[in-house]
Amino acid sequence: MSTALQIRHAMADFIDKQLAEKLEKEKDKNKRRGLREKHQPAAWIDDAARRINRNSITTRLRLATHAIKYSHPHARGSSLYCDGCEVAGENLVASHILGKKMPLDVVGNAASLDVYKFLSLEVDGVPLWRRARDQDAALLAALPGSPEENQVWVETFATLAQNDPKPMSHPLAKQVYWPLGENDYHLLQPLFPTSLVQRFSDILRKARFSDETKAAREAKRSKKPHAHGYRDWPNLLIQKFGGTKPHNISQLNSERHGEAWLLPSVPPQWESKGLRPPLIVDTVFKRLPHELSRKAEELGCYLVSVRNWSNKDIRDGRAYRVSAIIDELIEYAMRIQSLEAGWSANENCKLSDAECCWLDPYRDDGDFQQQCSSTDWPRDIADRFGKWLNSRLLEHYKLAVGDPEHNEWQREFKEELADHLRGVKNV
Repeated sequence: MSTALQIRHAMADFIDKQLAEKLEKEKDKNKRRGLREKHQPAAWIDDAARRINRNSITTRLRLATHAIKYSHPHARGSSLYCDGCEVAGENLVASHILGKKMPLDVVGNAASLDVYKFLSLEVDGVPLWRRARDQDAALLAALPGSPEENQVWVETFATLAQNDPKPMSHPLAKQVYWPLGENDYHLLQPLFPTSLVQRFSDILRKARFSDETKAAREAKRSKKPHAHGYRDWPNLLIQKFGGTKPHNISQLNSERHGEAWLLPSVPPQWESKGLRPPLIVDTVFKRLPHELSRKAEELGCYLVSVRNWSNKDIRDGRAYRVSAIIDELIEYAMRIQSLEAGWSANENCKLSDAECCWLDPYRDDGDFQQQCSSTDWPRDIADRFGKWLNSRLLEHYKLAVGDPEHNEWQREFKEELADHLRGVKNV
């Protein structure tokens, strides 16, 4: 089969699928007839060419590696398509290091993203927009119009990968006036490197949530050997773009659910004071380390950003974050357990009996040990954990959490704690 015929089949299949989706939702006979007319290949492609190049700079559909709307969703200026500066070298982290692995973003009218998907169709590994840019003869032969119409369409589709001939800034964009001399400035406009952020996001997502990573984490929790380890990036922050409509910023922003992960760029925080027993407070959950609060914040931000909590991928993302909180809490408890045994007998210890059994398990006191062995203190601790996590999510993120969520957090914590206690006994 010739390349032109392959392209024609790929275009026809795409348009047919677009039609099928709309016909499924439309029951009116006249409107269904109109949809079929609009989805004749020549009619649909002509409309796509019209939509890709509207007059307004904010509605034109353009490929971009650096987008303006990350600065402000209402910034009406130019985005940029740029492979980066190759002479910068490998020691500088910037867009140029991505090379052929650079993911391309698209900006413009979100209602026209179907045109971008159409132009992203690949035949022999080459997308249609690249063929249009290169004036590919096979694409010209595959289009359903006259030679003149086909030439106009190809030239229009080629604009997808072209920067605005007269780039524009906007008052809502970030701008830096760089002084050159008296009353003379360069106007510099930093643009968000959406392609670089996407590549970074892909790397982190695979390293944190892949099946291989989940298996390695499970081996660690079970204290079992594993073929390989896993990587983690502590103290990540999440920057949100677009609110409830991330697609209005860009296509890649929509795929990232409006999130960009940021690595910490701060000096190390040293703890000058040694670990002390949790005296005075009536529960250890009032004196938890900052890392636990940070992980609870990560869970809260994630739950706010998603809608359907019953979706499997979302459940997995939630379970991973809750497991990270539990791991951190158990490690904190282990550090307290390493203190000199018997601190819970201090008159200033206000903790419940259950928390004393948990945090001071080596206390040399027969009555105390008898009490710990005869009560279900892990259930009490798990219940306190569920209430603490619910209160964090409700107070800081206004999430509608209640008994079902409490019971789930309680169950997960009790299982993790039981696994940990079994491991301690077997050592």
